[in-house]
Amino acid sequence: MDIDPHKLGSPEDRRAFKANMRTLDVSHLKVTDHLSNLKSDDILKRELLAKQRCIVRLYMLEAFNLSSRDNGSPSDPYLMITCNDKVYNERANYQLDEMNPKFYKCFDFEGIFPGCSPL
Repeated sequence: MDIDPHKLGSPEDRRAFKANMRTLDVSHLKVTDHLSNLKSDDILKRELLAKQRCIVRLYMLEAFNLSSRDNGSPSDPYLMITCNDKVYNERANYQLDEMNPKFYKCFDFEGIFPGCSPL
């Protein structure tokens, strides 16, 4: 008997299959349970190996008590952010002599999560 787990999708097909298994006196083997487990395993493997694309959004608000990198004055902070291959360099927008800079900026990156999306 050839068994195709993809053809046992409807309830009628499953009932007919179980009836055939009883006729052959092999219903104790619980073949349908095994086939459903195989199908579940295939779905699980496919989901775990899939890649989910998403947007990673970073909000940079403020920094506090930055250490001084200049001799005799506070630092001139700016943002330089890297995620995957994308780089945001905000060096032209530095804040002169500021230990507690306020940025209030938003940056978007493309991200790829392996497997089922955790979000």
